[in-house]
Amino acid sequence: MAKKSRLRLAYAALFFWLLVGVLPPLSVGAEDHPGVQLILALDTSGSMKSNDPSRLMPKAANVIVNLLEDRDYLGLLSFDENAAELLPLGPLNSYNRQKGLRELLRLKPQGAYTDIYTALREALKSFDPQGPGQRVLVLLTDGHMDISLQKGDSKAYVAKVQQEIIPAYKKAGIPIYTVAFTPQSDQVLLKELAEETGGRFILITKAPGLHQAFLRVYENLKHPQLAPITGNRFLIDAGVQEAVLVATRSLKGKPVILEDPEGKRITLENAPRSMRWFSTTAYDMVTIPKPRPGYWTLSNYQEGEGKVILMTDLKLTCPHLSETLGSDEALWLGAAILEKGKLVTAPEFLQQTVFQGELQGEVGDPVTIELQAPPPEQAEFWPPGTRVGKFPAFNTPGQWQLKVLARGKTFQREMEYSLKVSSPWYKVELVPGVSGRPPRLKFIPNRERKTGQLWGGFSVRLPSGSIVSAFLKPTPGTEFTLPLVGGNPGPLVGNLNLRGTTASGRPLAIQPAPLRLDLTAASVTSTPEPSSPGRRLSLKQRLRSLSLKKLLPDFSGTLVFWLTLALLAALALLGMGAFFYLRHHHLYASFSKKSLENLTLPDDVSMEDLKLLLIAKVEFLEKERNQLKAAMGEMGQQLGELTAEKVRLTAELEKALNDAKESSLTVKELKKKVEEAEADAKRVHDEYMALYARDEFEKKKLKRA
Repeated sequence: MAKKSRLRLAYAALFFWLLVGVLPPLSVGAEDHPGVQLILALDTSGSMKSNDPSRLMPKAANVIVNLLEDRDYLGLLSFDENAAELLPLGPLNSYNRQKGLRELLRLKPQGAYTDIYTALREALKSFDPQGPGQRVLVLLTDGHMDISLQKGDSKAYVAKVQQEIIPAYKKAGIPIYTVAFTPQSDQVLLKELAEETGGRFILITKAPGLHQAFLRVYENLKHPQLAPITGNRFLIDAGVQEAVLVATRSLKGKPVILEDPEGKRITLENAPRSMRWFSTTAYDMVTIPKPRPGYWTLSNYQEGEGKVILMTDLKLTCPHLSETLGSDEALWLGAAILEKGKLVTAPEFLQQTVFQGELQGEVGDPVTIELQAPPPEQAEFWPPGTRVGKFPAFNTPGQWQLKVLARGKTFQREMEYSLKVSSPWYKVELVPGVSGRPPRLKFIPNRERKTGQLWGGFSVRLPSGSIVSAFLKPTPGTEFTLPLVGGNPGPLVGNLNLRGTTASGRPLAIQPAPLRLDLTAASVTSTPEPSSPGRRLSLKQRLRSLSLKKLLPDFSGTLVFWLTLALLAALALLGMGAFFYLRHHHLYASFSKKSLENLTLPDDVSMEDLKLLLIAKVEFLEKERNQLKAAMGEMGQQLGELTAEKVRLTAELEKALNDAKESSLTVKELKKKVEEAEADAKRVHDEYMALYARDEFEKKKLKRA
């Protein structure tokens, strides 16, 4: 009996070891999100031999295969001139997960062509109607549509993708995430596939960055909780049950090194058995169960290319956030903390927590705002404990990256979202006047988006600088017009300011860029603010591109120095002049008693509507003031940059002059030493000649003797 008991214990220990050491890590940070059906369609055409010689693509896909949960479905498809199903779509249990990882490692570039059409068609057939409702295709390719001559013309197959495949995916509600591997891939087609189906387009220029693409797909699907990495450190709190680090190596062949809060260095070689470490030449993926609370340190990792994914009961959440937005929308962002599914509303906790939002477009610098308690008019829309802020209107369609952070005394949380910004909520047209009818502004709603009740105003700044406004309360989903008469042909500048909710109850603010209205030409032109964050060129950078060595041919003259100072002074005076002009032109603009006909309030206006109109006017003036403050701030910053640059140039010039003086002194000293050396040499020579003459005299004397 004792022997049987020992055998049972041995089998149990073996089973436990297999469970811990063989099964992949738990998926983390996505417990509240529904399962997904994910199919990976991977390019195995011959060009991958040169574009991915180390075969990093299969290893990069390990990221998403290991992070997905058991309730998710996974399918693998390879394609070249044909499409082959490597792993039928099915639940990601331990068997399918291991089979998927094995199939990835077997992938080899071999085909001569790249048939994207067939890959898309076969993938669409593979989705399971009985599986999770969220279905996604990820297609990775390094090339263009390239069909063999036996099949037909490649351009014709591109047209078939546009005419057959894209409508089929849109009808099925399946977004396509496209990864362009190398800049030579067909980015136009891949962007169209992503944008038309509601997916995302990702460009990866080199093979070592491929794991970043799969990580971004996972973040878009699951929105996991992250621990922000600041510099080379991240904070783990007591509520974290598991952390997964995915970090790009800074040096090829040197794995990432971790240091726990107690200063213990953890490497690939000495990592404990409870810690799972997947290592490639490009990145490391480390799973840390029950990590020690405190600050952890990273080394040998490339800054900005690391993520720490958390499984935790303390979570950051963003109520009402939509990932599809209009270009004329000013995004309301809300953030709150959940603990075991319940909102944290304790004032002492919220007072010690800083909430921030960071919005990054495809170009320009990020815009960062701090979130505060919602304003009174917004309080009813947000759950208790939510902190709220509003970004400026996008004004530019494209993909925007949103980062939301919460930093407390003992914890830090971060979430990232990819936002698709497309057509505006309202399209504005200027209808010319005919047959005595005045010209009109027509506001046409976007039929693909549904609004709730909106209210606000449309304000016009006349050439004189005066402002007139009209109260608006448009019926949801219907277009409306505003007549424009009154002897002001233009140019006029109009501002639309609407707020309210979408049909789903999400807070909505529509604040497009100012509209330039030319009544003579019957045209409306959007005029984005020149001081918008991320659009301004850095004067400091432009000045620093100048080389002092190029400006100074030698160290002797000071003409260039005084010319530089004069130029800087002129630029400073120009900036101050612009500041006072803008101040005079905008700051003192007042409401005019003369208004455009039909832009005034009707006689039977209610006090409530009058109040709303006044609020709309105040908001418009607030927007004008903010624009002016931004312009003033930019000028002040440029003036500061000019001053700093003047100090830098002066210091450089003084250093150059000092170097020249030191060089001159050194030359004089050397000249003096040379003269002294020459004198010493002459003296030695004279002594030598005297000795020589004496020696000759002694020789002759000896001969005569």
